[in-house]
Amino acid sequence: MSKKGQLSLFIVVAIILVVIIVAFFIINKKNTDNIPAQIVPVYNSLKTCISNEAIKGINEISLNGGYYKSSPYILNDTVIYFNEGKNTMPSKQDIENQLNLYLKDNFMSCNNSLSELKDYKVNVKVFNPDVKISPDVVYVDGNATILVTKGENTYTINKIEGIKINSPLSVVYDSAKSIIEEELADRNSTCMSCIYDIGLKNNITIGLITKERLHIFFIEPNSNQSGEYVFKFGGIK
Repeated sequence: MSKKGQLSLFIVVAIILVVIIVAFFIINKKNTDNIPAQIVPVYNSLKTCISNEAIKGINEISLNGGYYKSSPYILNDTVIYFNEGKNTMPSKQDIENQLNLYLKDNFMSCNNSLSELKDYKVNVKVFNPDVKISPDVVYVDGNATILVTKGENTYTINKIEGIKINSPLSVVYDSAKSIIEEELADRNSTCMSCIYDIGLKNNITIGLITKERLHIFFIEPNSNQSGEYVFKFGGIK
């Protein structure tokens, strides 16, 4: 075979390889969540709705000291994180569970977001969310049984995954934990310079209101220009 023929063959083989690789990635991307193409609009709509509900839940729970349902330690509408030397702060896993409860209770409101998808009938039977709090991000996945009918065909969504919400929840929680450690280290007074340093280190603003022995803390990220996010908790010195 001539050099010209060899070169032509090489080019053809290279083109075929490129086409195969591109096709592989396209197919893999479409099937990332194992969702049939026919119901992708429903799946994406559900993910958007869950993301929006999770943001609402994070804001509500943060204002209530990490709780959706009632905390066992509460005084003057403030969740108590320390009480006369005892640490009563919930764990991150506790807050994740509270967010799970919030999403489970409010997921049905997502049916309203599907009303614009006239070609589909959606029947939500089960949704069990699984929230994970990570630095700067809250992840939401969930096992589900959601039946989606289009025309004469019915499909089942068994899992919703890949929801990623930018959130200061983790850093705010860690900051609250540092504040409590300072408060418990000195039960007679509050180290204001220590609290200032915690805020400076984590790029947050920490407010404090005292009502006799009750100390109420408010934490806001410095990037919180809209003022929508506040983490509130208290303690008894």
